[in-house]
Amino acid sequence: MVVSECQVGSAAAILELQAADAIGFLDDDIVPTDRFLELLELHELGDGETECIAICELNGHMLCCDDRKAREAASTLFGQDRVVGTIRVLRWCVEEGLADCGQAHDLFRSMRAAGGFLPNTDRTFFCTDS
Repeated sequence: MVVSECQVGSAAAILELQAADAIGFLDDDIVPTDRFLELLELHELGDGETECIAICELNGHMLCCDDRKAREAASTLFGQDRVVGTIRVLRWCVEEGLADCGQAHDLFRSMRAAGGFLPNTDRTFFCTDS
């Protein structure tokens, strides 16, 4: 469901990563239909967000989502320590040496410019002391 919600270019990139064994897909058949529908009605989220929350709830996975309403629902269901958003992932990239804070902030600004609903965040958020 998640891939079907993506724009064509993003969906193609995700499928290329899967084909290269860089990422794997989880089997959405593991989620009981009644639980999916219950979560869908309860939280009024999109199908993709609901599916991700259901899988994380069932398997103990961490949820990474750009949708604030979905993150809030997931935090309530299985705890804030298992939920992260986009800007936190960018900061992790800096912490792991995958990007410097300037690159992370540039990516953040690009996402906002493309219509991402991200909070106004200063460049210093992405910088680490090391």
